[in-house]
Amino acid sequence: MPEHTPAPTPHRAVYGFGFYLLFLTLFILYVMWALLPTESWGLHYLPDKYFAAYLPILILMGMFFFEFFIYPGIGLAMTPNVDHLESVMDTTLLLRHAEIDIDAKSLNASLWSRVRYDIQVTPRKERKVLSNCRYCQGMHKLPAAHEQISTLRFLDLQDVNRSIMD
Repeated sequence: MPEHTPAPTPHRAVYGFGFYLLFLTLFILYVMWALLPTESWGLHYLPDKYFAAYLPILILMGMFFFEFFIYPGIGLAMTPNVDHLESVMDTTLLLRHAEIDIDAKSLNASLWSRVRYDIQVTPRKERKVLSNCRYCQGMHKLPAAHEQISTLRFLDLQDVNRSIMD
């Protein structure tokens, strides 16, 4: 069985039950602290009762700040620029014929370094020369793929947006 699966396991059941008991106990202690008079028990070192209303609000504000500022900021920091090659092309498409180990597939940065390395190392293929072409006089070369079809990675997205919006 894979390690990271959402399927129920015995360890998750034990940890889930333990956390359930822990948070139930903490909630009962919180309600007792908020509602019962603690001075009659001789507990003078506990915080004021106003903190019973302040703590949930503080926790909710912290969650709000994280969910709407920190978490999207992390996502934006990890996203490449709009006109960058990595936002347009897929690494698995570029490396479809290369042998990649399973650990490297999970890391996008290592895949892009592999793509850059393959582009630098792989020699360019020479175009085949046709010597006996019936239609052309002299030497005729087969057109390269980039001469036939313009690929997306050579298009500047600012030019594309300018031509669409104008």
